[in-house]
Amino acid sequence: MHGAIQGGWVWNYSRPDVGAPLGVKGLLEQAGHQVFNPTLPFHAPYDHWSWADGQMTVQKYVDVYIQVIVVNNLQNVVLVGHSLAGVWMQMLLQQIPNRIASMVFIDAAILLPGESFFSNRIGGVVSTLPAFPAQAWFSLLFSYPLFYQQFTIDLYRGWMVNSVASNDALVQATYKMMVPEPHGPELATLDTSKFFTISKPKAFIYEILDLSLSTEPRAWLLFADRLNQANNGGLPLQVIQVQADHQGMLTNPVDLAASILKAISALDPSR
Repeated sequence: MHGAIQGGWVWNYSRPDVGAPLGVKGLLEQAGHQVFNPTLPFHAPYDHWSWADGQMTVQKYVDVYIQVIVVNNLQNVVLVGHSLAGVWMQMLLQQIPNRIASMVFIDAAILLPGESFFSNRIGGVVSTLPAFPAQAWFSLLFSYPLFYQQFTIDLYRGWMVNSVASNDALVQATYKMMVPEPHGPELATLDTSKFFTISKPKAFIYEILDLSLSTEPRAWLLFADRLNQANNGGLPLQVIQVQADHQGMLTNPVDLAASILKAISALDPSR
């Protein structure tokens, strides 16, 4: 499941130069897994939501994933989600728990009951307003119409793909494929209480070069701490580190894929 301002394409973005010609998806499929990477509405490259398209909701997003799972009659699903997708994963587990075997969060947001992505207070704005919640900043910065005016390639280079900042071709190519985020789902206050009670094994992949929440990468581990409050199927929360920035699927797909495989195996050794 992809994060904000991007689409399912990030999982199969071709990086033959580092040994991932079919991206993270290709590496997972080589390991024997069936992989689905749908794109949410208005998240395809060069597409974007605007006020004329009407209100987007969390449920419209969750329904996309439910449809993929139901239409393909998928059982024992391992949900893998990045960044903002952590919230959609929480809601998905609450709605179809019997289809889901385990969950892998990649530097992903986890909301407590009554929070919205906008209102949760983990992280501070990089190098500018440390006391201002990063998610609130991103909700403003990433939303239409401010996105095209304020989210510059320099911000993208410094916050999102900082580990490959000197690879100008990659930075330029992937920046152009990002799209503004509809504001509605980010502002929605959600009841996630059931998520914390459903017994499913969970893992958190921590991208140790990720500066998107603050200049202190460990801010992302505060979300992992929230998973320690959840029913994790009787297992201790699996926290796996990977040498990657926030866009690890684009900047370090080989190691990120290896981390996902490690998480899946730790949660269920039979896979």
